[in-house]
Amino acid sequence: MTKDRVVSQMQRLAGLATKAEAEKALEAILSSIREGLDRGEPVIIRPFGTFRVVKRAARKGRNPRTGQSLDIPARNQVRFQPGQGLKQSAAYTDWPAYLNAQLGEIKSALDKYAAKAKAGELGAEAKSYAQAKIKRLASGVEEARARLKQLSSHGGEALGEIGRGLENAFAELKAAFRKAKDKF
Repeated sequence: MTKDRVVSQMQRLAGLATKAEAEKALEAILSSIREGLDRGEPVIIRPFGTFRVVKRAARKGRNPRTGQSLDIPARNQVRFQPGQGLKQSAAYTDWPAYLNAQLGEIKSALDKYAAKAKAGELGAEAKSYAQAKIKRLASGVEEARARLKQLSSHGGEALGEIGRGLENAFAELKAAFRKAKDKF
């Protein structure tokens, strides 16, 4: 959602006369949050959530391109913890759990299809085609699960990226299953 859309929503929901008034209100809210964080205070907006500044210690890192070791200086970082109201809304999704469940469903469907192929419920040509596809898709599912586990420990931005990638992958898998179902 863009800032312009947030301003439009604020204007509509708060019954403000103009977008300029809504934008002023949004800027005032953001400025208040920024000032509180600058003072080192947590900003608690119930039931939405809490913003707080945490100090990150200096640490050793590694340049991903060169592999060279480097020093990462200490710094302050803003963290957001969703409140109960946000957690209960439809907009809040526990991505790791959601994606892991989706991967489990795909793996289960692949296992059932593999069992049918093994039991001879498919013709010889369909059986070899199905076994090759199942092996490739199952490998992709396991790779996605491992990547999800790795990325879930690296923060929300990475999870958003993997979430978008897996949504595309799920769409492709569904299309592949539909084609396979039609073929056999």
